[in-house]
Amino acid sequence: MNYNVKLSDEVREAIALGRPVIALESTIIAHGMPYPQNVKTALACERLARTHGAVPATIAIIGGQLCAGLTEEQIEYLGREGRNVAKVSAAIFLISWQRVRTAQRRLPQRCSLQALRA
Repeated sequence: MNYNVKLSDEVREAIALGRPVIALESTIIAHGMPYPQNVKTALACERLARTHGAVPATIAIIGGQLCAGLTEEQIEYLGREGRNVAKVSAAIFLISWQRVRTAQRRLPQRCSLQALRA
């Protein structure tokens, strides 16, 4: 497993500009709801975050890579695969995120990820 976090371009830019970023858990997509309601709910949460001025960073492990800021296609994939996707502790992801913050000291102090549970 690669423990470096792959940030989407949108999330990377928001961090660089000091804009608010909110982490959205992907567990509800794969394990919390049936398809296609799970995908619709995940995309609605992302729209809600944007409506309030934040950049959504849905978090998941895709192809062994920790990701923050999934594409619509990746969310669809998680939704279709459902319980075939392994559930992983958020602690692993947050430890990796802390490594990114430590390595990139230029991140603003007020930039933190918050988990939103539906």
